[in-house]
Amino acid sequence: MLSREELLRIKRALKYTWETFFSQFGRFTPIQEKAIPIIMSGEDCLLASRTASGKTEAVMAPLIELLKNEQWARLSILYISPTRALVNDLFRRLEPRLAELGVSVRPRTGDSPHLDTADPPSVLVTTPESFDGLLSRTPRLFINTKAVVLDEIHLLDGSARGDQVRLLLRRLRSLKASAVDKGETDTAQLQTIALSATVSDPDGVASRYCLNPVVIKADGKRSIDAEFIPMRSAMDLQDAITTFQKRGIRKALAFCASRAECEELAAAIRREPKVGRGFVGNPFGDNVFVHHASLDRKVRIDAEHRFAQGQVGICFATSTLELGIDIGDIDAVILIGPPYSIGSFLQRIGRGNRRTNKTTLVGFYRSKKEFHLLNLLLRAAENGEQDEIFYSFRPSVIVQQLLSYLKQRPSGTLDSGSLRVLLDDPRTGATLLDAQAEKVLLDHLVSEDLLAEPRRRGGLTQGKVAHAIFERHLENSNIASAAGGIMVVDDLTGRVIGEIEEKNIQQRDVFALGANILDVARVDGHIVSVNIDNKKQASRNLKFRSNVRSLPYHLARMLGDLVGIAEDEMPAFELSGRWHLVHAVGEPFGRMLGYFLSQEFGWKSRGKGGALESKHRPPEAVIKAEESQIRDLVRRDFERFERALQMGPFQSYLPSSMREHSVESLFNPSRFCKAVNGRRIVLVEDQARMSRLCEIL
Repeated sequence: MLSREELLRIKRALKYTWETFFSQFGRFTPIQEKAIPIIMSGEDCLLASRTASGKTEAVMAPLIELLKNEQWARLSILYISPTRALVNDLFRRLEPRLAELGVSVRPRTGDSPHLDTADPPSVLVTTPESFDGLLSRTPRLFINTKAVVLDEIHLLDGSARGDQVRLLLRRLRSLKASAVDKGETDTAQLQTIALSATVSDPDGVASRYCLNPVVIKADGKRSIDAEFIPMRSAMDLQDAITTFQKRGIRKALAFCASRAECEELAAAIRREPKVGRGFVGNPFGDNVFVHHASLDRKVRIDAEHRFAQGQVGICFATSTLELGIDIGDIDAVILIGPPYSIGSFLQRIGRGNRRTNKTTLVGFYRSKKEFHLLNLLLRAAENGEQDEIFYSFRPSVIVQQLLSYLKQRPSGTLDSGSLRVLLDDPRTGATLLDAQAEKVLLDHLVSEDLLAEPRRRGGLTQGKVAHAIFERHLENSNIASAAGGIMVVDDLTGRVIGEIEEKNIQQRDVFALGANILDVARVDGHIVSVNIDNKKQASRNLKFRSNVRSLPYHLARMLGDLVGIAEDEMPAFELSGRWHLVHAVGEPFGRMLGYFLSQEFGWKSRGKGGALESKHRPPEAVIKAEESQIRDLVRRDFERFERALQMGPFQSYLPSSMREHSVESLFNPSRFCKAVNGRRIVLVEDQARMSRLCEIL
C-alpha cells in the first residue's frame, strides 16, 4: 500500500486530469495507484484487475496527462475495444470528460463509419476491424500515434481476432519506423497497454501484444451472496421474482444461454406471475427488456438506455451484456444456468452491485449438472481461480492480413520485404512462417487466384478471388459472417426490430422478440411486418442459430472429481439399453476419445454431453494413446475440428498441409494424451454410483 506522500506525488503529477477523472471519488483504486506511474513513464504494460476497479481511468488519465504536457499531435491515442457496443459506451463515458480538458475523441465502427481523416481527433475509440480498415486505406492517419490501449484483451486473445490485433500492431510499428526515416514524425515509440479483468496467464498475454511489458495486478475480490434455485419452468423464475421487492432487488440483469430463452422468459415475466391460487403484479411493470445479437442495434441501445436510467427493471441478455457497457447499478445478477467458463462467470457476476464490495447472485439450475457447475464456478471465483488457456497462433489470419496490407501498399503489390512486416517479430526476429512455409503459402494463394503475379513488375497483386473479397468488404475482418435472415419491421412506424432466421413465418403468426409480443401483419419476401400486441400469447417460438457451448477440459475434470471419478479411471454403465462412458475430459477431447476407441477397439459411439454413448458395451481396457496416432486422427478429420476450434473465416484459403498443422497445434495432442492415458474403462453396476455419475451428463 502506498504512503500518503506517494499518493500525493501521483496526484500532483496529474495536474490536468485529477479533477476530471478522480475528484468525485477522492481517492485512487489499487490498480490506479500501481498503474499510473508506470504508464506515465512510457512503459508497455498489462493491467489485470477485477471488473469495475477503475482500469479505464487508470490508463486514460495518465495518457491524457502526457498528451497535454507534451502537446501530442492529433490521433495520438488509439483505444481498441472488442465490440461496437463497448466502443459506443466508452465514447459516451469519455467524451464529456475529455471535452472538459479540450481533448477531442471520436468513435469509429461499422455503425458509425464517418471519420474526418483530414481533421482527426486526438483519441480514437474503435474495434479491431475498423482499425484494420483505416490502416489499410489511410495509413498516414496513424504516423503520430503514441499509445494504443487494448481493452478487454482476454476477449480477443486466443482467437483469430486476437492474432489480427498482433499483426496490426506489427504493421503500425513498421509504419511509424518508416515515418521517422522520412522525417514525417519525431519518434517511432508506441506504448501499448492491455486491460483485462480475467487473465489466467498475464505474462503470456502481455508478451503477445506489448514490447518488454510490465504486468500490473491488483487483487481485490467482492464477497458473493449467492443462492441457487431449481427451475422446472418459467413459473419458478416468476415465483422467485415476486420476492425481489421485499428483498430490495429493484433492478436485475438475467443472463440466458440462448436468444430464444431470453425471449421466452421475458414474455413469461411480462405476464402476471401466478403465486399459489392467485396472481400478483409483475414487480417490474413494463420495464422488462431483452438484449441479444438478433435485435437491431437501435433496439439494443434503446434497451440499454432505458434499463440504465430506470429505477426498476429486469433485462434478459445473452453474452452481449457480459462486458462493461454502462447499464447503471444492478441490485442482483441472475444466471439462468451456468456459463461454460470461469472468465464468463466472473464477467457476468461483475456486472452487479458495481458500487459496493458485495455481489448478489441468484442462479437457476435445470439439472444436477447445472447445479454442480454453478457451485464449482462460485468456488473458483471465491478462490481466485482462472480458466486454463493454451495459446496457438492461427495462420489463417496471415491470409487476411496479406489482403489488408495489399490495400495499404501504395504500389498495390507485395514483395518479400513487405511480407516481413507481417511475419517477423520486431524484437526477436522470430518468424511466423519460415521461408519454405512462406513459399508454399504464396504459391497456393496464386494457384487459387487469391493473389496474382503481374507480368511487368515483381511482387504479388490481387487475384480474382481477392477482388471479390474486396468487393464485399470482407478483407478487414476475422469474424465469421452470419447468414442473411428475415428482417422484422414494426408495421406502424417502419422501425427495424431485428433479424430472425425462420424461413416459414406466416401471416397471423405471433412470436416474442425484443421483450414484446409481435403479431405478423404481412410477409413480403425477406421482410416481416408486425404489430406489437402484448395482450396476446406467442403461438410459435423462434429458433436462433447459435454456437454450441462446449465444456472445457478443466471444468469437465472438476465435475468428474465432484462425482468421485478417480484420475486413473473412466466409468461406464448401462442404462435403458444404452452404454454411457463418462470421460470427464470436455470437448473436443471427448470427440477425439470416441475416434480413438473406434480405431483401437472398434467401439462405435457418439458424443453426448460429458459421455460417449453406444448400443454396445465398451472395452474394459487401459487407454494408451500415442501422440503420433492422435496427430494422424486430427489431421484426418481436420475440417470438422476447424469448426469446433474456430480457426477463422480465412482458414479455407490455406493449403491443406497448413490447415492440418494449425488444427493439430491448437488441439494439442500432447495434452490430450496426458488427459486420457493410463485411465482404465471400468464397468459400473452399483445403482448409487450410477445415479451419481448421471448427475454430470
